[in-house]
Parts: sequence; C-alpha cells; structure tokens
Amino acid sequence: MSAAANSRNLLKTIPGLLISAFFLWYTFHNIPLHGFRALRAVHPVWILGVLGFTAASYTLRCVRWSQMMPRNGRSLHAHLAVCARVLMTSLAANNILPLRIGDIMRIFTYSDDLGTAPSVILSTVILEKLLDIFVLVLLFVSTVGSIATPRLRLIANISLAVSAIGLLILLVAARSLQSPVQRLFARFPAGPLLKKSNTGSPSPSTPPAASVSPARSSCSSSLSSSGPAKA
Repeated sequence: MSAAANSRNLLKTIPGLLISAFFLWYTFHNIPLHGFRALRAVHPVWILGVLGFTAASYTLRCVRWSQMMPRNGRSLHAHLAVCARVLMTSLAANNILPLRIGDIMRIFTYSDDLGTAPSVILSTVILEKLLDIFVLVLLFVSTVGSIATPRLRLIANISLAVSAIGLLILLVAARSLQSPVQRLFARFPAGPLLKKSNTGSPSPSTPPAASVSPARSSCSSSLSSSGPAKA
C-alpha cells in the first residue's frame, strides 16, 4: 500500500477515534469512581459472555458482508480486511450519528476503497437489512410470539412477510427487474447524485440511458458474485 493511501486511511480513521473518545467521555464523566468499582459485584462470567457474543456477532457480520462484496482481484485476507474496516466504521458512525449516516458513508465514501460501484454496495446493504429483519422477526415469532399481544403478533407477521418477499425478489427476480427499473430511472434527470449512486466506471461506448444503472438492478450482479451469501 502506498504512502498516500496510508495517509488517506489515517485521515479517515482519526475523526472516528476522536468522536468515539468524546462520546465515551461525555457518557462516563459524571459517573463517580465508586460506580465503576461496583461493577465488581457483577459475576464476571456474564461480562465475558457479553464480550464473547459481541465479538462473534461483529466477526460474522464482517465475514457475511465480505462474501456479498466482489473481491475484484484482492486476496481473501485483504478483501476481508478492507470489508471489515469499512463495515465497522459505518456501524460506529450509525451509533453516534443520526439518520443511519454510517450506511450512507459505506455506500458513497468508501466505494473507492472497496473498488466497487456505490449501486453494488447499496444492493448489499438492502440485502443485509432484509436478512436482519427476517431473522429477528423469525426468532420473535418462534419464541415469544405465542404470548405477545395481538398487535405485536400482527406487526411481527407483517414484518416477516415483507422481509421474506424482499429477500425472494433480491435472490430470484433481480435480473428480471433490471430492464423495467432501468427504464424507470432513465426518466429522471441525471443529476450528480444519481450519477454517483448508479454508475461505476462505464465504458465510453455506454449510451447515456444505459449508464444509469438502478441500485436495485445491481443486486443481481452483487448476488451473482457472492455465492455463499445465497445459502
């Protein structure tokens, strides 16, 4: 990696560390020292269990996203490292910034680091959210759904149905939706944001209407390049 790339990565990392340090100080600066000492009363096995499951959760999420993203000639280790760095940065930003800014950063800010068009990253983010909703609601319905209120059961069933339909569309019908969605996006003016979010590196011979690739249609390309993600 060149010195310029190292400097750019350092400049991207330092603001996140400073923001995290500020909010950690803001959270704990009013807690007296004896409050921290009281943590000794908690059984350490529970703390170790929380840390272990948290580390396993983030590790599996990094592996899952690396399987969704195209490798673009990178080695497996390098691909996993860059995907983990981008994903963990976006998750940290989501925790402290409003409106899911971290996901927007992952799509647009780090597309050059990933070597992938923002539209492809957007399709993987949509797939991630649908998978998360589907698994969480499925766990809710299968465990406490029988004792939940009718209103909660209705919301859970609707969420389960919507997420299942979305997953089926992304996994099965993405290619068939490419042409109609492409024609729909061609009706909109090609503003700078639309160009950035829907074009990767089009060839000079690509016609203007075809170069505006919709985010949803890119699901087929990202899914086809990530075989394990379909399983």
